[in-house]
Amino acid sequence: MRIPTFFSTDCKKESNETRYVSDSLPCVNVLTNKRGACCKQDDIQFMNNVVSIYDSRTNGEDNDKIEEISEYLVEFYHTSNVEDPSNIHIHMNSKKGKYLLDRIEEFQPALPIMIHSEKKFNTVPMSSPRVIYVVADIPRIQVPMHTFVTVTGTNSSASFRDIELFKHGDGSIEFERVLKAVEGKSFVNIDVPLVFRESMTDFFLLEDLTTSLFRIGNALVKGHYADTILRFEFMTESLHKRLIQVTLDSLGGFVPTADGVILDEGMISVEVLSLGGRKVACILKTKSKPVEMSQVEKTSELLDMTSVDFITFEDISVRDYLQKDPKNIVLFENNNKPHLTNIDDITVAMEEGIVYACKEANGHLSQDPSNVDSEIELFNARRIGTISGYIVNDHIRHAIRLASDDQSSRIFYLSESTRGVPAVISKRVYEGIDDLVSANHCQVGAEGSVFNVLTVKLN
Repeated sequence: MRIPTFFSTDCKKESNETRYVSDSLPCVNVLTNKRGACCKQDDIQFMNNVVSIYDSRTNGEDNDKIEEISEYLVEFYHTSNVEDPSNIHIHMNSKKGKYLLDRIEEFQPALPIMIHSEKKFNTVPMSSPRVIYVVADIPRIQVPMHTFVTVTGTNSSASFRDIELFKHGDGSIEFERVLKAVEGKSFVNIDVPLVFRESMTDFFLLEDLTTSLFRIGNALVKGHYADTILRFEFMTESLHKRLIQVTLDSLGGFVPTADGVILDEGMISVEVLSLGGRKVACILKTKSKPVEMSQVEKTSELLDMTSVDFITFEDISVRDYLQKDPKNIVLFENNNKPHLTNIDDITVAMEEGIVYACKEANGHLSQDPSNVDSEIELFNARRIGTISGYIVNDHIRHAIRLASDDQSSRIFYLSESTRGVPAVISKRVYEGIDDLVSANHCQVGAEGSVFNVLTVKLN
């Protein structure tokens, strides 16, 4: 990190926020006759960088001092947490802790974040994947949603009705965010007692939990967030294996296991287990809907064909492109024209690139369901390059999964057009998540062909 040249030596560890100590005595600023900056103070340089970046952004300019700020934060995380360098500790009783919490959304550190709070609950932005809340003397915590979240501490409790995982209704923006957070592998671990707004028996607690998990599972499957394992753990004074088995057996469908019960409906399963020591785990699993993709045989000459790499803007062969990055894949149009793309690029494009076919291009701001084919998701291929038209989304998702699991399956073909659509509507617009600004809504000009994806066998 660069530092001002008038700082000569490192500040000693006896320094604090108002008193800086160098090799000998506390520093005195000769201009103001006040104790101040005569030794290297990273926090002053940090604030100078923040001001510089703020000024740059006000003028619409980039500023490379953002890297220095990132280095400072990483260094602070580790030096302030020598006892546990695998986590970022933020103590909310300090000024610097509050400032760092405000910066989390911007820097999104990869290490788990551990928030220490007393009497007041401080939350981290939902985009932070792994957060541990260490709390003291805080009743009825509203447990937020992260991909991995733990709440632990002393003299505290969590409000069952205010757990983000179960709180929101189907179709709301908040519920969609929960689905995205739990996709893949996730857990919510509550190591403080649960409290309820109303009296709730063990029967109704288990019924509520399992019903909520199946609701989430159905939404995951419907929204194509398949292959998910969600684990919810909580403390309980009364639930034990036998009580879980007897209670859920009365609901029907649950089968006893060694430690609890399970209900498996093929695409979705929910398991409730007694872990002993006052802990219960509820595990939701969703499975992928099998996708059948036809195969086409091609010669290895495909590997020598070239296309433009839009990162380097240079021609590159399919063979060399696939060797550059294990996440690189190639989509061939049925006229043998290759398109170079990447698993991560497609995944990002899918966030806003999923559409439904419209039966007619009426341009209405509000679409009647009778004009929208919402049973089949289509991916707008223009999102990943110069391919025109739409790809069946189940096929492109399955292609990504194949490419991730098997490095030899990273070349795919688009079929001949299976049908044409006169217009499309953005899935996010149709489901009320986004507004209509710059989004497709069954207007003229978005017509195109629909394609399936074919796997390729090279001879």
